[in-house]
Amino acid sequence: MTLIADECPFLKRVVEEQKSVFVPDTSKEKDWQTFNGHAHLRSWLSVPLKASDEYLGFLSIGHTDTNRYTPGHLRRAELLSIPAAAAIQNARLYSTADMYASELQKRLVDLQEAETALAEAQGDRPESGDKFEKVFRSRPSPFTITP
Repeated sequence: MTLIADECPFLKRVVEEQKSVFVPDTSKEKDWQTFNGHAHLRSWLSVPLKASDEYLGFLSIGHTDTNRYTPGHLRRAELLSIPAAAAIQNARLYSTADMYASELQKRLVDLQEAETALAEAQGDRPESGDKFEKVFRSRPSPFTITP
């Protein structure tokens, strides 16, 4: 499910504040009713996922019973969010590095093909140059005056 923060005041606030949120009873949260797809949840908590001062999103946990979660659950979720954010950031960095490596490999192949073509073209040049000189040396120049 994709949640769009601009369509939900509650989510928008969670994203903008980038802080942990603990809601023991969602029926008492004024904007929760507009939280599409999660209306059945009665207890909810959320922690931000941050890595290298970059906000990646949030980790949320919900339950259909009220008061299901405690501040202890929130602390555990906060502790879990640290390695989760690092894993997400590492996966993104690996994906970017993989894209760059693929592009570099493609350009390397293109360069090798260009070098091969250039070497072949230069290899043919001395032979054609020799032919050119033989043709024009065997003929007398029209500009030479013979006595």
